[in-house]
Amino acid sequence: MFAELASKGLAKRLFEDFVLQCKKEGIIDGSHVAIDSAAIHAYEMKQPKRKSERTGNANWGAKFDSFGNKVKWFGYKLHLAVDTASATDGALRHASSCQRRRYGSVTHRKVAAGTKVKFFILDAGYDQLKNYDAARNVKAQAIIPMVIT
Repeated sequence: MFAELASKGLAKRLFEDFVLQCKKEGIIDGSHVAIDSAAIHAYEMKQPKRKSERTGNANWGAKFDSFGNKVKWFGYKLHLAVDTASATDGALRHASSCQRRRYGSVTHRKVAAGTKVKFFILDAGYDQLKNYDAARNVKAQAIIPMVIT
């Protein structure tokens, strides 16, 4: 059932309709948006990294948690953009774990569509020039702790 919903894009359309209705009703303010990601573990057969990158299938991912510990998993990464006033998701994207860095700026543009975003709040994992540029491109300010090496 889930595979059929995903292949027809129905879940995506339902989510986008939900977000649009929340914006129309004033539930989603959209001026302050927090963006983060979550690991989604996959229980599927592992394949070479090159094939996973090409097909978008699950792959090994790693990130540092808030305590600086490296966390690894096999699966996907879900990127969420949440309106801080209502705690409602404004956009979401999924990617195989190896594709994480490609999705930050896409999420900025998707969230900003139809709202007047003033601030994007992100964790230090997003401290990359492209994320600051993406916020600036939609006339918003990115608030991201700097990664100090």
